[in-house]
Formats: sequence, C-alpha cells, structure tokens
Amino acid sequence: MSISCSSRHHQSEPHCFTLIELLVVIAIIAILASMLLPALNQARARAKSANCISNLGQLMRAQMLYADNNRDMILKCWSPMEFEGQGWTTWSQVIYKTYLPYEMMHCPANPNVPKEYNQYFGVYGMFDACRETNTSADKTRVQELQENFGDFFRNASGGSAVYLLNRMKNASSLIIHCDSVYGPENKYGYPAYQVKWSDQIEYGGVHLIHSERANLGFADGHAGTMNREELHASPNKVKFTYSSGITPYKY
Repeated sequence: MSISCSSRHHQSEPHCFTLIELLVVIAIIAILASMLLPALNQARARAKSANCISNLGQLMRAQMLYADNNRDMILKCWSPMEFEGQGWTTWSQVIYKTYLPYEMMHCPANPNVPKEYNQYFGVYGMFDACRETNTSADKTRVQELQENFGDFFRNASGGSAVYLLNRMKNASSLIIHCDSVYGPENKYGYPAYQVKWSDQIEYGGVHLIHSERANLGFADGHAGTMNREELHASPNKVKFTYSSGITPYKY
C-alpha cells in the first residue's frame, strides 16, 4: 500500500506601510521631539549657569589671592596706573595675566563674548563704588553702603574706588562681580566690565541672563544667584538691571 502526501507552501508577502501609517509615525516623532527639546534646552541652560557660578567663584578666589599680597585690598575696577603701555589698568588685565584664563572670566551663556580677551567687552562686571557715589546727590547712597557693609571703600584720586577687605562687614552679602551687559546705546549684548547698582554706567548694568537671574561673586569669596526682586531687597539695593532679553528695568 502506498501513501501519498501533499503539502502546501505558504509564502509570506512583505508588508508595506501605508501613507497614513507613515504620517502617524512622523507625527509621534514630532510630538516626542517637541516634548524633549525644551527639557534639553533647560538642561543646557542649567549647565551654563552652573559653569558661570563656578567661574565667578574662581574669580573671587583670585581677588582674595590678590588681596593677600596687597594689604587686604582687592583689585580696583580701573586705575590710572600704567600697564603694558597703557595709561590705565582695568581689573581684568591683572587677573588675566596672573590668575585666571580668559574662558573663566565671562559667562558661558552670553553668545556675544569675543573669542579673544577683551578688557571692556568680554569679562564679568565689577561694582564700582566710585561711580555709585561720585556726586553730592549720592551722599545718602554712601551712608547706605557704609551702614550695610562698613567703611570699606575709598574714592581715590583718579580711577575707581579702593576696596579694603579688613574694613568690610557683612562681606558675604556685598556683590563685587556679576553677570553684566551693555544696552543698545553702547556695545549691545556684550558684557560690561563695570557696573553700579543705582543706575547704568555707559549703558551697562547687571544682566539677568539665567532665566531672569544674575549670577554673582561676593566679597567673602563665594558665588551665588539672585533675581531682580532679591537684588533690590538685598543690602546692595540694586535698582537697575537688564532682563535676559536686555530690556532695562529701574526701580
């Protein structure tokens, strides 16, 4: 007896995506990307802010090292001393030549910072008490600063104020360096090397570049961050600031 078998071979045909299926996949990818990109941008911004605070901490430590070798005086914002052929010296020239590399002397979140060292448009701002109190109308401001921080500065003949660490009180609240920027009337968008709290200097001021907060270096050597309201409520009584989009605001 013979047995015969028959078998059937099933061949699977490749499945092709329809246009609607492809559009659905693309739409899902676009939705996921739109959800992830803001988170990535926020993470990148936080990293730049953390880097900026680290820079300001290093800058204040450099100021402390300078003071150790100069009778407890930190660098002046600018001085009529001759330096490398110039008739004046800004604070950053001494720091740059002796203590810190240029990349640690400005905020990494500011895209306008020059690639090469620039003493006026490429470094953090420094509080200039001389420019803050250089008119008779500023006598009240002198009294406020002395009440809050002690008899810590001298308006020298020529140049900006001299800061004396051994005469400071409440040094952990006194802002020396900060995120800064020039408004449209000057080098728009670039960091301003000198600032004051009551108004702008040559259209430069504190820059709230980090989600409407400014990073700051304090006279005791630490670094921190404040928003506009905190700056104004602090013993520094900061009245003039620029928003992250460089819109001026004054109390």
